[in-house]
Amino acid sequence: MARDYITTSEEQKKRLEQFRSWHDEAYLYIHQAITQERPDTGRKDVALTMYQKGLELLDLGLCVDMEIGLGLNWEKGRKMQQKMSKTRSHVQSRILQISEQLSPSLNEQ
Repeated sequence: MARDYITTSEEQKKRLEQFRSWHDEAYLYIHQAITQERPDTGRKDVALTMYQKGLELLDLGLCVDMEIGLGLNWEKGRKMQQKMSKTRSHVQSRILQISEQLSPSLNEQ
């Protein structure tokens, strides 16, 4: 009976592929959120949801241990994570700002 065995190299390849998937999907959601914030669209509620989904995916990508791999692809992944960390901060700010704009003011109650 054949065993399903994944070598360390294959595990690392799958980990890197999953990381890239989370990275790419996160930035797609963030781009959609920016588009929804445009004056001609003005859908801050949709933008908020897109930012939140993007933030979740950024968090998943930031949890991947990129220090275990060697080579050009892993170095690129580490740089992507640095960018993701900065983007995460900006996205959190936008979520806070939009949430404040969408929540009813205490003065209006």
